[in-house]
Amino acid sequence: MVQAAQLPRSAELIRGFVNTRDIEAGTDEFASPSGLAGWLRSHDLLADSARVSERDRQLAIALREALRQALLAHHDSDAEPAAPDLEIVTRDLPLRLTFPPGGPRLEAAESGARGALASIVAEVHQSVSEGSWSRLKACPGDACAWAFYDASKNRSRTWCSMQVCGNRSKTRTFRERHAGG
Repeated sequence: MVQAAQLPRSAELIRGFVNTRDIEAGTDEFASPSGLAGWLRSHDLLADSARVSERDRQLAIALREALRQALLAHHDSDAEPAAPDLEIVTRDLPLRLTFPPGGPRLEAAESGARGALASIVAEVHQSVSEGSWSRLKACPGDACAWAFYDASKNRSRTWCSMQVCGNRSKTRTFRERHAGG
C-alpha cells in the first residue's frame, strides 16, 4: 500500500479533503465553519486572519461530495469522464492560469475560504496533469466511500481496505448466493 508520504501532493490533498467526512463513523470535520477553517489552515490554504462563513462551509461540503462522486466513477473505466456535479460546484470558484518557471499552473485568484477551495480545484487539475487523478478512488462499500489512492500496477484496486470493506462485500455476496439453499 502507498503511504501518504509517497503520494503526489495533489493526490494527498484531494484524498484528505474528501476524507474529512467519515460516513461510517458519522463524523464531519466541516460540521461548523470553524472546523472547515481549521482544516484549511492546517493545510496552509487559509490565513489565520481569514473568516469562514456558513456559505463557505456549504460550498466546501458540495465540493467534497462532488469530488467523492468523481472518485467513485474512477472504478468504471467505461464511465463518462465528465463530472457534472464537480463542474457545477466549481463554476464560480476564482481560478487563474499563471506562468511560473516550469510551466503553466492553475491557481486560486483570490484569498479567503473561496480561494482556498479554488486551490483544491487547482490541485485536481494538477493531479490530472501528473497522472494521479485516475488513481484516486472512493470505496464503493456500503456506508464507506472513503477516498484512497490505487497504487496497484493495473489500477484495479476496489476497496479502501480488503480486510474491512472487501471482506464485508465478499461475505454479503456469499450469503446471498447461499441464502436459497
